[in-house]
Amino acid sequence: MAVSPKNAMREVVVDCLSQQIDEYELLKSMYPNQGEINLSDKDNVNEIRSFIDNKTDYIPPHLDFKLNLLVDGLKLEIFINLPSS
Repeated sequence: MAVSPKNAMREVVVDCLSQQIDEYELLKSMYPNQGEINLSDKDNVNEIRSFIDNKTDYIPPHLDFKLNLLVDGLKLEIFINLPSS
């Protein structure tokens, strides 16, 4: 049975989003303190997980967040924007 183009595209997006969630979770474990990681939209992670778990066909918005670090006494802000596809 052949995979439809729509299903093939969904698999690619699910793979991409799964990797992004894994990377986000890894960063959260590396920087666990309050305020070190700030999501632009706190619902995005849940929306992405719902899409990955096939609970919705709606492709969620991109995942973006900010890392707030203190390096040698200097405040460093790193903005990370991961596209949906």
